[in-house]
Amino acid sequence: MEAPAVVSDILEHHGIKGMKWGVRRKATVGGGVQPHHDAARAHETHQTLKKHGSHAISTSDLQHYANRLSVEQNVSRLQSNQKNAGAKYVGKVLGRVGNRVVDKIIDKSLDASFKVVLSK
Repeated sequence: MEAPAVVSDILEHHGIKGMKWGVRRKATVGGGVQPHHDAARAHETHQTLKKHGSHAISTSDLQHYANRLSVEQNVSRLQSNQKNAGAKYVGKVLGRVGNRVVDKIIDKSLDASFKVVLSK
């Protein structure tokens, strides 16, 4: 019997050590969405402001930071006022059920008071 020939053109893949089957790595090195340059600038200004105070930041950077904070607050306020369709539906249903319960209680109390008045 002959020994098998040594093959040098073999492609082997052993995967990545520690990776689970079927799990993909993130595409970017940092993993996730990179912040917009305005947000990154505001973050840098915030860090400088915390560490060194407002005297270490230029007027234009402070104005940019204040504007960014104002816009973020406005957006979060506007988004908090918006309800999704499910929340609107649940609110309507609970409102109707509550109105029915209140109506039943009022009807019972009115019936009882009429009986008292009529029995006199």
